[in-house]
Amino acid sequence: MSVGNRSPNKNLRGLIAAHAACGSKVPPLVLVGGEVPGIATQATAGGGRIKMLGRVPDGDLRGLYEGASAFVFAALHEGFGIPPLEAMQLGVPVICARSGAMPEVLRDAPLWFDPKDDEDIARAMRAFAHLESGKRSAMVHSGQKQAQRYCWRESARVLAQAVAGVPYQLPAGKQAVRGVFGSETRPAENLF
Repeated sequence: MSVGNRSPNKNLRGLIAAHAACGSKVPPLVLVGGEVPGIATQATAGGGRIKMLGRVPDGDLRGLYEGASAFVFAALHEGFGIPPLEAMQLGVPVICARSGAMPEVLRDAPLWFDPKDDEDIARAMRAFAHLESGKRSAMVHSGQKQAQRYCWRESARVLAQAVAGVPYQLPAGKQAVRGVFGSETRPAENLF
């Protein structure tokens, strides 16, 4: 399974091509996210082994993650990478592009590939399909451990602390209003 919007940086064309090159050596591919012209045609050419579900409700998405044998993330560049972390948190092994922030965020938990090389994507998917159950279990454990390093509540706390802790210099001639965190001030025209 792969989850994400259909922007070019998500590299769905490369993922679909790599999946097609694997043939029946890997499970069918499920793509979740918005539609993009041309991708549906390429997916249809995959001989029925690619399912494009479009957008799905969050509750259904969780079930799809939990039912997946693996999660594949082929992005050419990515700012953070929430989908692979969601997969890891739910106990799904991740096969991932070594690009953008992914190596820093996911560390040694995924099976890595070069997203600019369709054959390398295919190699990683075939390698995963042939992993023995003990190595898959180790990937799941490593992924869950890595995903535990991230938490929405903690991220919000760190951001709020950073924002509240940054001194703000009022530009000359501007009136200030009380901010949301207490006594700090900011120009009135910068409010929502």
